[in-house]
Amino acid sequence: EGSKVSYNFGTTTTSMTRGDVYYFNGAWVQSDADAVSSASGLLAVAAGTSSTSGMVLSGIVRVHDSTGFSSASEGDVLYLDTDAGHVTSDISSHTTGDVVRVVGYVIDVTNKIIYFDPSSDWIELS
Repeated sequence: EGSKVSYNFGTTTTSMTRGDVYYFNGAWVQSDADAVSSASGLLAVAAGTSSTSGMVLSGIVRVHDSTGFSSASEGDVLYLDTDAGHVTSDISSHTTGDVVRVVGYVIDVTNKIIYFDPSSDWIELS
């Protein structure tokens, strides 16, 4: 029930963009679908500009940018984008070596609100 938020997990990461997607590798790094290393592990959305503000592991969140799903409809599936920190509803531009990973669903496009619930399953395109 509710959101899962982690506090003080790993090395403190600062200069984060609130609402962007990050992956954990001992610290939090902006995630993207360009490589397995940045797309296949533990994902979270930054709740603030430092990881000490909390990292949302799953739940309803407002993302920083909705460009990747601006033409989507409520309930549409969202994937990790090749644009660092972002999500998208359209993976047609993903190419060889990119990772396809479901990360949630559109709730409200206008207000950039999504249900963030990253799948533990992913595929690398070949």
